[in-house]
Amino acid sequence: MNPITDAEPFRVLLVDDQELVRSGLKRILRPRDGLHVVAECAGARAAVTAITAGGDVAARYRSERRRAFAAKTALSWLVQGFLAVPPLLEHAIARLEARPSAALRLGSALGDCRPATDALSPRAMLEVLAP
Repeated sequence: MNPITDAEPFRVLLVDDQELVRSGLKRILRPRDGLHVVAECAGARAAVTAITAGGDVAARYRSERRRAFAAKTALSWLVQGFLAVPPLLEHAIARLEARPSAALRLGSALGDCRPATDALSPRAMLEVLAP
C-alpha cells in the first residue's frame, strides 16, 4: 500500500542501459514507498519493442496498467452516465451539496488524490444516490 494514499502501489517499468543503475533504482523504488518494479529493460528501444511486441514484459505491463486504471475508468463512465441523464445529475448534485464528505470523496477520486474504489464503494454510492 502507498503510505500517502493507502492505494495499491504504483507499478514501474525501469528502463536504463546500465544494469548497475537499474539495480540501484530498483533498490530505491521499494514497495513500502508505494512503488513496485514490474519489469526492466536495457533501453528505450528494448522497452518499446517489448511493449509493442506483446512479449512477457509487455503483457505484464499492459495487464498492470489496465488493472491500475480499471476503477478510475468505471468511475469516469459513471460520471458520464450522470451527465447523460440530467434529472439523475441534478439529484446527485443536490446530494453532494448536502453531503460534503461524499463530495470530497468523489472529487478526490476523480482528481487522483485517493483510490477511485473509494468513490465506487456501496456506502459512497448510497451517499450520492440515496434521498
